[in-house]
Amino acid sequence: MIRATALTLTLFFALAPTAGAEETSPVATDHRLATAMEVLEVTNAKANMLRVIDLMTPSVINLIQRQHPNLDSKVLEEFQTAFRGEMSADSDTLIKSMAQIYIKHFSDSDLQGILQFYRTPTGKKLITEMPVVIKESTELGMAWGQVAGQRAAERAVARLRKEGIKI
Repeated sequence: MIRATALTLTLFFALAPTAGAEETSPVATDHRLATAMEVLEVTNAKANMLRVIDLMTPSVINLIQRQHPNLDSKVLEEFQTAFRGEMSADSDTLIKSMAQIYIKHFSDSDLQGILQFYRTPTGKKLITEMPVVIKESTELGMAWGQVAGQRAAERAVARLRKEGIKI
């Protein structure tokens, strides 16, 4: 569940249509990079990334506990703090890489339009609500996938058996 949520949020931050990007000179690319960084700032990408880190930290702690079952809880708490700090310290690298993805897929006018949208009341609401929408959608998708997957597997097995295939 946590991995799916983390993946979904990460994809959300990096999501960009591929059509309409234009070739630009290096100077324009520098401007586009700055604009892409501004888009990521306006959309709270770094704060959302820290939420993802917080979501995945329990999985990391569980892994450490399985590998080292005799670790004291104080050591695990210290590890958790250090882990978050290290991940946070390196987050600027990911943000810059995400900005590169944005300039790869969006023209300067696209980036300006995106910025304008996120500064509107509707854009601000999207920024605020999207993490919750993604979380709820991920939970819904996982629940649906379990039921639909089980049902599809049962039907596929029945169909194959009907065709004389042993499974």
